[in-house]
Amino acid sequence: MVVFPEMLPDFPSPGECQRIGAMKDLVIRNLNVTQGYSEIARAFASRVPGRVNWSGFATWASKQAGNSIRSEDMLRLALRDFGGPAALPAGKLLAFDAVSDALAKLGPFGRASDFVSAGNVKVFVEIGAELSRFLLRFAEGPEGLDEFCGKLKPGPPPNGQDLLKLAFRQYHRAWFGFDPRQRDESLLFGNLLVGFHEQTRLQPEIEGAMNAASVDPDELCACLPAGPAMFRPLLRTFCDKLAGHVRKVVTNCMMTITLPGPETLRLGHDLRAKFPENLRRLSDPELRAFVAKVDPTPDSLRGSGARDWADFAQRMHFIADLFRAYQASPLLLSPPYDGERAQMLKAGVRPPDPL
Repeated sequence: MVVFPEMLPDFPSPGECQRIGAMKDLVIRNLNVTQGYSEIARAFASRVPGRVNWSGFATWASKQAGNSIRSEDMLRLALRDFGGPAALPAGKLLAFDAVSDALAKLGPFGRASDFVSAGNVKVFVEIGAELSRFLLRFAEGPEGLDEFCGKLKPGPPPNGQDLLKLAFRQYHRAWFGFDPRQRDESLLFGNLLVGFHEQTRLQPEIEGAMNAASVDPDELCACLPAGPAMFRPLLRTFCDKLAGHVRKVVTNCMMTITLPGPETLRLGHDLRAKFPENLRRLSDPELRAFVAKVDPTPDSLRGSGARDWADFAQRMHFIADLFRAYQASPLLLSPPYDGERAQMLKAGVRPPDPL
């Protein structure tokens, strides 16, 4: 029997996860979700040093989600990357501010932000709270796994938690096992099971955010000052181009993850990392079968890029390879915010940029 008498690092309790989920300020809520994930990940890693569990990956996905939730950033990027005032038709037919006002009125970024925010908190109050319950329950020893899993809802996702039951059994093996390779495989299996459950739950919010980026050119034209009749065809062409650009910006914001350090992942591109030694060839037959289910190119990063993030199969292929390639990357356990910012957001105060 393995017993861990030492204290775990601080992390939010299940009740604290629910309290964070009830916050009204969406920006402060997201910052606390991100911080909470990080604290849970570091507490979990105290039992499997140097290894990243699902919450460690969720930290950086949540931090990226914050960029989308702060939708004013997307509007700024959309207009900047579109080319600024020089991109407007007929030289300076339109004031650049008029385009900004029209997009703000139509609200594609706000709609996308609402979906991203809803998904961000939806997962945290469920999976974050259950991970916290796991940490508390098994802090001193392995007893009670059946009782723990019995409190999870039966049935498949999105409404049931059968995959989480299987995931926590794998996490339990990772915590209390002895063989390093088996512990790494169990951790990966648990991460993948949680990821599959999470992504099934998030499908409506992801599709909603992607579709919210659409801008109807007729509606955009109607929000802009009326110009001379001769410029209307040119204005329509401009609106078509801008609408497509808006969707591209929202997609890029959703499909980018900036990891701690210099690395930025483009979710539409194949991953370039290498699998860690213990995960290059998987030995657990159940794990291998599950990986084959979600990864069309097992044991390779080929085709891992997800061209359409709303496509569940493409998304899971990327996530499966991401979890496998970066599980032994302790840099992902770095705090997302410095100590001063962390204390401010815990007090309900928005820290200064950069966030």
